[in-house]
Amino acid sequence: MKVLPFRVRALPRLNQLAHQTPTLPAYKNRLLLTCTTVLLVAAALWLTQRTLRAAALFTGCGGEIVPAANADFEADVVELINLRRSEQGLPPLKFVLELTNAARYHATDLAQDDYFQHNTYDRVDGNLVMVCDWARRVTAYYATPRAENIAAGYTTPESVVQGWMDSPGHRANILSENREVGVGFDNNYWVQDFGTRDNVYPLIINREARQTTSPDVTLYSYGTWEQMRLRNDDGAWTEWQPFQTTRDWTLNAGQGLRTVEAEFRQGATIATSSDTIVLATGESAPAPTAAVLPPEPLPTPTGSSSGRASLTGRVTLEGRGNPPSNQWVIPLQVTLVDLTGKVANITLNVSTTPEGAFQIPDITPGAYAVMVRGAHTLQRVVNVTLQAGSNALDLGLLLEGDAMPDNTINVLDFSRMTRSYNECAANAEYMTQADFNNDNCINAQDVALLTHNFGRFGDANESLMAAAEKPAQSHLATITNRHAGQRFALWLSVNDGLASAVDAGALYLNFDQSRLKTLGVARNSAFEIELTNQIDNQLGHIDLAVGALTGAIKSPFTFTTITFEVLADIDHSDIVVETSALRHSDFAANGQSLVTGSSPNLQSVISAQEIQFDQTIFLPLVRR
Repeated sequence: MKVLPFRVRALPRLNQLAHQTPTLPAYKNRLLLTCTTVLLVAAALWLTQRTLRAAALFTGCGGEIVPAANADFEADVVELINLRRSEQGLPPLKFVLELTNAARYHATDLAQDDYFQHNTYDRVDGNLVMVCDWARRVTAYYATPRAENIAAGYTTPESVVQGWMDSPGHRANILSENREVGVGFDNNYWVQDFGTRDNVYPLIINREARQTTSPDVTLYSYGTWEQMRLRNDDGAWTEWQPFQTTRDWTLNAGQGLRTVEAEFRQGATIATSSDTIVLATGESAPAPTAAVLPPEPLPTPTGSSSGRASLTGRVTLEGRGNPPSNQWVIPLQVTLVDLTGKVANITLNVSTTPEGAFQIPDITPGAYAVMVRGAHTLQRVVNVTLQAGSNALDLGLLLEGDAMPDNTINVLDFSRMTRSYNECAANAEYMTQADFNNDNCINAQDVALLTHNFGRFGDANESLMAAAEKPAQSHLATITNRHAGQRFALWLSVNDGLASAVDAGALYLNFDQSRLKTLGVARNSAFEIELTNQIDNQLGHIDLAVGALTGAIKSPFTFTTITFEVLADIDHSDIVVETSALRHSDFAANGQSLVTGSSPNLQSVISAQEIQFDQTIFLPLVRR
């Protein structure tokens, strides 16, 4: 089990039932299960005041670590869905903290901004502005999300699970072949996130129950192995024995938290896994929610003068394994902005400990915005009130991939990284700005970090906020004389004349969603890395960004073919390409834009050819 309760809130909402099936994006070339939602429309009580650990409202695409609003409800949902899976002969899902953090963030964000979507939105001047799709939000916490269920208005775990099970799409997600699950709850908003990680083989006690009154339990182990061995509470291992997916086991006697650890062996490959459960043997048994110890406390700050404040902060770093580790020792730029305007801003360069912590002594007490960024991370901003004496602050996850660095991650960052791909610190071409996980080599792990953060931007990025309000657009194509029900394709090519071969490209297109529907986007396979490929038919957006790691592509070449369906008769309808900072259409080489400054502008670089649907549509292979 994985969750401790922090605070409890239960706010009833009266409801009606509604059903929604959003379009899911392709993500990292992994299959994402179709996701559906159950919506109950509120008719009564709404709470405007929130108690949050950091900022008043979340902005951006996840990364916040949100305390549980009701950990008992979350754990109850897991037990109930595992019971339903057992009734269908399916193995239990592992309740993991990473997916639970993702689900809690979204549940809280839905409640704060008063919306009901899988994708993440911020409310700007009363209007909802989409920040990112649901898969990108979940990957701020967990690398391989597969599906998500959401619901609103239900007041108990039993009722929300029954609602999901009564809906075919939700039921399919609950009964899927995933291995891990997380659950979030806030103000009668419910979120389930599902996933399966490579090379992670969960061990599960009693279908992930929180407690047992008997030391005799049942274990379920994922994977296919030759042998396994087990132990209780860091005790002696059993002998190696034939692997069993399901087996009986006896916990150590005595009430309290019990841990079972397993090792699995197949030839020279060994994997480990563990699970915990509370053994309750009497009336004084511990509460069933005490499942996992909380994170290590931050170290006590030192060096504060009398009447002054000191701050010990902690950041979470991506792609480095678990701390303590030398890979967690990085330089940070920390700026304290006095929210009252009475104290001058303080900007310091500090270094983290192997646990990701840093200290700042001798600060005037007061309210501050704490702004933190690494050499190639996006910026995080958390508001905090510093009292006289010692203060501790967890700043959450620093997202990697900003190679430029300009507090946003786009094709220029990928293009810059390609210059040093497969290089290590001993080589002249190695560039620390692209070594996102601080392991002294630039390889597929760094590509993966940039890819799953692609399109994100850091907190307090004013230029991007301005771009979101007034996006720059250029005309790309005009669709004329089309009738409802017809289908056609646009073949988009990059013209000859660019100053260099292209190693990364992105097109962000806008179309009239009342008249057109996008059916598919096919990229040129010469770009082997797909940074994003998303369709939002509700907003009329197409986002495609790709990159080439092992060799640039010389123009002219076909970039993509997009297939459309006509929803309503069209006399004249424009398709435009967006060139704002927020949705940054561009073509790049060696970290430099090929379509800005004295170079040809983007509109002159791209040409569009309309293709009849009965013609063969293909993307020619560009050989390098």
